[in-house]
Amino acid sequence: MRFLMIYPNQWATGNKPIGIASLAAVLKQAGHEFRLFDFTQYDLSGGMDDRGLGEVSLEFRQLRNPERLPPRRRVSRQEALDDLLKMIDETSPDMIGLSVLSDDYPFGLQALRSVRQHFRIPTIVGGVHATVDPDGVLREPCVDMVCLGEGEEVLAEVAARVDRGEDLSTVENLWIKTLNGEMIRNHVRPLRQDLDTLPYPDWTIYPDSAFYKPFDGHVYKYGDFEMSRGCPFTCSYCINVELQQIYKGKGNYHREKSVARVIQEIAWFTRHYGIEFIKFWDETFLLMSDERLERLATEYSRTIGIPFAIETISSSVTPRTAKLLKQFGCATASLGLETGNVDLRRGVLDKNIDTAAYEQAYQLLREQGIRGVSFNMIGLPFERRADIFETIRLNVRLKTEAQAVGIFYPYKGTPIRTFCESNGLLDTEFEASLLAQPTEHFMTYTKNVGSVLKLADLTRKELVRLRDFFSYYVVAPEWLWPLIDECGTDRLLSSRLTSIIFRCLYWKKFGEAMDQQTPDDSCHADAIREPVSTHELEQRRGALPVWMRPFLAACETDPTFAEAFVPRIWQLWQLRDVALEEGPAAVDASPGVPVLTGAHEFNQGGRLDSARLNEIRTMMRALAKQDISTQFAQADQSDCEKRG
Repeated sequence: MRFLMIYPNQWATGNKPIGIASLAAVLKQAGHEFRLFDFTQYDLSGGMDDRGLGEVSLEFRQLRNPERLPPRRRVSRQEALDDLLKMIDETSPDMIGLSVLSDDYPFGLQALRSVRQHFRIPTIVGGVHATVDPDGVLREPCVDMVCLGEGEEVLAEVAARVDRGEDLSTVENLWIKTLNGEMIRNHVRPLRQDLDTLPYPDWTIYPDSAFYKPFDGHVYKYGDFEMSRGCPFTCSYCINVELQQIYKGKGNYHREKSVARVIQEIAWFTRHYGIEFIKFWDETFLLMSDERLERLATEYSRTIGIPFAIETISSSVTPRTAKLLKQFGCATASLGLETGNVDLRRGVLDKNIDTAAYEQAYQLLREQGIRGVSFNMIGLPFERRADIFETIRLNVRLKTEAQAVGIFYPYKGTPIRTFCESNGLLDTEFEASLLAQPTEHFMTYTKNVGSVLKLADLTRKELVRLRDFFSYYVVAPEWLWPLIDECGTDRLLSSRLTSIIFRCLYWKKFGEAMDQQTPDDSCHADAIREPVSTHELEQRRGALPVWMRPFLAACETDPTFAEAFVPRIWQLWQLRDVALEEGPAAVDASPGVPVLTGAHEFNQGGRLDSARLNEIRTMMRALAKQDISTQFAQADQSDCEKRG
């Protein structure tokens, strides 16, 4: 069988999805053809991909060797889709697949719709989104089949049957739409328990743009690996809750490759591809026995010795595990902080982790010289602006070195989505409009649409602004926050102010200047001309932090800017002095520029009292325990009866 896979990635660069590479390896091993059309090769976002956004939001350091990044052709979506159609016409595949996450599903669906307008080739959709919403995906006219769950064995069986001209209606994990529009829903097969039996992933299918990615200002050639599959936790916002239920009774959900296989696989790829940096995609890297971690640390440092990045949970970072991570080369660890509001974390997200656990984890990482990154969500159900600033303040307290920020989206198949739907929190019409006709500028649910929820005191536009400037608030002293409030707005001189604040904070965070474009924008203190003696800030120049002196240069060269913002800088600095001399309480009582107190009102003002909070948490846990595998079994029996 000739198989063509579509990967509708439009945002992330430098990643090679392990699932797609594994499918390619299995099909090729069985003698079939596998081609990939990877949209990663194009710049569809106008330069603002994950790297670009990370730089302007202070998550990443500016690149020192950008020339190593493979060029990506900047095209419109339609031009990229035209290239896809051309490839299909030239290769004549027997089947077309789409592997998609929920964020990329709208664009992936747009691609399949375009394909169906020109070709009558059978289509199959797999990946996380298809697994958690098979009915919704299969209802699309351009979709013929859906693969639930892990697809290596499924696709191999489909390919073999296609070659033999056999019927596909009884393939396990496969849901099929018949010619008369009925759906055949087959049950899922047992999970493969021995991951060592899988062939090495096939990286030959990926373009150069899938290999190169920055870390801390340098571009490295990346390798993407997994040591295990399946997360055992049941956070209300995660699709693992439904995946656990789909595979209930089908074997252990969490499975590990042997240490020997992991080391052999990584060694082979680093030798053949010249890999310089590794990303482990295990959802909880440290979810392993002490014996396994020690053996892995010993074998990895002896055989591989390449720096790597991981994701894990705070409770798994102990003095011992942090020391072992450092021993075998961990450069950065990302923890799911989600929110600084304990009530939201425990009640709405059903994530029962104390703030003290985060404090210990980040402190231990810092002691070992491991870069501590936080994953943050904003726009949660019931969340208000003050709650977001509570998350910002927690990042400040924890001294997180980088903050990844996403706007909350209730993914299908999660308990929290069911909760949002049943409580009228979901704007279903807005969400449906995004899926029905994705525009040229629509990227993903969590990147640029704001939120699909109805929030009390946050507009979609303000939510996007807070995401864009989240790290600005973390890096800047709190007395400067009211000035950051002006960044990214439609108000006069906002763009100019944003540029200057960015340069100041970049220097404050990284201890170096951005590439200067104009002398007056430079963050080098010695490159800034002395302000005129009549300047209002002259009195404060000696006390002003060095990293803020670009304000002085900007005010000299731009009278309009000076008129608008010198008084505000002056007031803010006065409030800062009040805070230092008389304490924070005095600032709250001071006139002039308002300073955010950040005191959340989660259980105040009639929002959520303790009884309602417990009710929400109980509901989330009940939703997480729903045995949907029973529903699948009933559907299987019904379809079997229809087929006689």
